[in-house]
Amino acid sequence: MITALGFTMMLSIIVLILLRRISPVVAFTTIPVAICLLAGFSPVEIGTFIKNGLITVAPTAALFLFAILYFGIMRDRGLFDPLVNLLIRCTGGKPLLIALVTVVVTAVVHLDGVGAATFLLTIPALLPLYKRVNMSPTMLLMLVGTTAGVGNMVPWGEPLPAQPLLLGSMPPNCGWG
Repeated sequence: MITALGFTMMLSIIVLILLRRISPVVAFTTIPVAICLLAGFSPVEIGTFIKNGLITVAPTAALFLFAILYFGIMRDRGLFDPLVNLLIRCTGGKPLLIALVTVVVTAVVHLDGVGAATFLLTIPALLPLYKRVNMSPTMLLMLVGTTAGVGNMVPWGEPLPAQPLLLGSMPPNCGWG
């Protein structure tokens, strides 16, 4: 029952946001509360869910907020200009070579297995390059996401250390055995 309600909640949020019937802030705040009430949870329990969720998400949200501010200031001050100029010289401004450079940079940065660090380092560093040669930022996001996804399949990737936490006392090597 709760699983069906959870999928209904996710589907309704996605559909309403994509159809632009409701703003994301309203969708992510009201629909989960309504589904919780429908599932029979009391307002006190819902408040506990919200509090625990915020405690879990707040450090990551703060990290992203300040990282966006930091990299925005650094980009505006021209920190990445020498890197962009070097990459344009090396690639000749050819989109295919820039895409290959993006994949290589992402693969190297993602060797530590931390997805957040990968996105926080590669996107701000390479976005000025993509803008300078009029390449789509969506292509940058797709290349970084796909390369990081492939990088998650290695034993030291991000999902494997999380398995013992999610599945109880399962040893980490069970994910590859």
